[in-house]
Amino acid sequence: MIPNLEEIYCLIDNLTSLIDKKIQISKIGRRKKLSRSEFLTIAIIKQKLGIETNKQLYHLIKQCMKSEFSELPSYQQFCYGLQSNFLHLGMMNTVLSQFNKQKKSDFYVIDSTPLPLCSVGYRFRSRLGKGFASSGKNMNGWYFGFKLHLIINQNMDIISFKFTNGSTSDIAALDEKMVKGIAGYLIGDKGYLGIKKAKELKACKITLITKGRKNMKKTPISKKILRMLRRRQIVETSFSILKDRLQIINKKARSITSFFSQALSAILTYNLDRNNQLLGLEIGDLPISLIS
Repeated sequence: MIPNLEEIYCLIDNLTSLIDKKIQISKIGRRKKLSRSEFLTIAIIKQKLGIETNKQLYHLIKQCMKSEFSELPSYQQFCYGLQSNFLHLGMMNTVLSQFNKQKKSDFYVIDSTPLPLCSVGYRFRSRLGKGFASSGKNMNGWYFGFKLHLIINQNMDIISFKFTNGSTSDIAALDEKMVKGIAGYLIGDKGYLGIKKAKELKACKITLITKGRKNMKKTPISKKILRMLRRRQIVETSFSILKDRLQIINKKARSITSFFSQALSAILTYNLDRNNQLLGLEIGDLPISLIS
């Protein structure tokens, strides 16, 4: 069904063992039918096959993948296991982003995309994002939910990511922690215009490049920078993959943890699809110091 499923499981299992040692997961209690590594692998299967609901996924595993997952828990425990992937998924994506930072890149691109929970008219009825989500606006109008901020390199590998509520401005989300470990040119849209922010990034050895607004005085730019500005649209391709193929937005989520678990599993699947070399990593190649 998925050609490299065994390699994916081995990488996930190696990362899980490192994370469990780092955060000292307790092994006291009743043995679960599916391990954390198996739940994480099942989450990736869901993203790769484009399965919308946990019920469809549960029946698929039960009927077609008995040899890979011989012991399945009840449906309720199955859903809880997928939801509780949240912590491990976040740390795994952080580790893989650190590996991507080691790749040489002529420039980086930053942008954000909305992760709506509902239309803004239903925001007071939504219990899912109460106390976390907020109203935001994009080219399609107002929405209620969150934002995903991404930095990618020239090969569309994810270098850094951040989730914020919908009302957070792009320039406010761009902080030192998000650009830590990179240097060079950072391409953004007009939402990142700001002299103060450009000076802060310059101190971090990052040159922020954006197009000016219509009412701003035009300044001459080199052909090299012009070519980089023309390639800014590659980040839209990354967002398209995450939204259309990997279903980063969980429209049927019943909890905020479930919503972000699916979002993080989509990012992890994207990382694995973009870089097949990750599947050959051994446990010794995964330094525990990257997990913070």
